[in-house]
This record gives sequence, structure tokens and C-alpha cells, in this order.
Amino acid sequence: MLIVERSNRTERLLEGLASRLMKPGRDPLTPNTVVVQGPGMERWIAQSIARDYGILANAVFPFPRGLLDRVFSTLPDSMASKSNLDWEVKRLTWRIARHLAAGRDEPDFQPLARHLQAEDGDWRLVQLAHRAANLLDQYITFRPDWVSAWAKASDLPKRRDERWQARLYRDIRDEIGEGHVADRAAAFDRALHSSDSPSMCDRLHREFGDAIEIFAISTLPPVYLSVLDRPFSYTHLNLP
Repeated sequence: MLIVERSNRTERLLEGLASRLMKPGRDPLTPNTVVVQGPGMERWIAQSIARDYGILANAVFPFPRGLLDRVFSTLPDSMASKSNLDWEVKRLTWRIARHLAAGRDEPDFQPLARHLQAEDGDWRLVQLAHRAANLLDQYITFRPDWVSAWAKASDLPKRRDERWQARLYRDIRDEIGEGHVADRAAAFDRALHSSDSPSMCDRLHREFGDAIEIFAISTLPPVYLSVLDRPFSYTHLNLP
């Protein structure tokens, strides 16, 4: 269940958060999980609650991606899609550069030809590869349906601008395999609908308790919300 609480004052959001974290009767051995955007927010929340209540114990403050990694790690090895560091943007940049250099004269990459044939083509190649790496990372995070369709389709799209992107993604995936965040989210979704779903939900409950708090993060990709919404009794979004 997804619960959204909004206020134009972060202090009011903190009051609601503190009342839930410090509610009597909560299991003291289960950590309270509060997702934050940075270490500054973590310190402010912890210090404020400790000042008002005298103590804040057994609370963890993961960043959004770190929380996803913890959730995915609860899957059995037979059902999980393991994290693949080759999909990180820095590594992806140089791999894409090699693919574009090798295929710059191919028809699929024709929209890029003029850009890469300039006198400073090698420098432009690296710049373009970095932009393409960021672009694929954005697609994976915000439009996983697109990259999934590219991977499954038997033919490449006909539109020129989409064609080279789909070809690049498929070439990279064939080389390094799965393991980006959309793959791992899809594996998690399949696990939730499997016969092992009850025991998996029990593992999530032991790890995270009943609720996940997401504090003062105004934007989360849909793939993140799809993972955090369903298996927990409550996911609180505290939005400024």
C-alpha cells in the first residue's frame, strides 16, 4: 500500500515520520528504514528525533538505489538477476565508444556519421559515447518498457533515430548480459508472482519490517516505486 503525505514544511513531515518511528509496540529488533537523498538529510532526521524523544535507535537511512539493492538481495539465487557493474555509466561509456567506432560506417548508425567524421572525430566519439551511456541509463531507469521491447523484438525499429539506439542497446546487452536495474526489477516482479511469493514476503518483513519510509525525495523513477509499493504493508512517501 502506497501512502503519500505532503506538506510545504519539512518540519511537519518530520513530525509525522517521528510519530511512526517512535510508536510504542514496534519490534525493537527490526530496523526502521528511512530512504533519503543524501547524508545531510539523514543527520538532520536522526538528530531531530533524538533531541525530541531522547533517542533514535535501530534506524537505517539508505539512498534509493541502495535500498533497491537490499530488496533485490532478498531473492533466492535461482530467481534473482545479479547486479552487473558493466551497466554503470562510466564503464558503459568506453564500451559504447568501441561499438560506435567499429560500426560508424554501418547503415544502422548513419544518423551519427556526420558527427563522427569531423576532424576531431575521436574526441567527438568519446563525447557521444558518454551522452549515449547516460541516455541508455535513463531509458533503463525511466522507460524499462522500451529497452525490454528492444531486447525481445526480432527486428530493429524502422525510425532512424530509434534504430541506432535499439541496435546499440542490443549489441551491448549481447556482449555483457543482463543485470541492470530494470532487469533486476523484472526478476523481482516475477518472484512476487511465483509460488515462492509467501516465503519471499516473509524474508522482506524480517529484513525491513512492515513499512518503508521515503522522506523528502520529490522524484522517484516508476521502476523504483513498482518495487517498493507492493511487497510491504505500507510505503510512506513524505513529499515537500
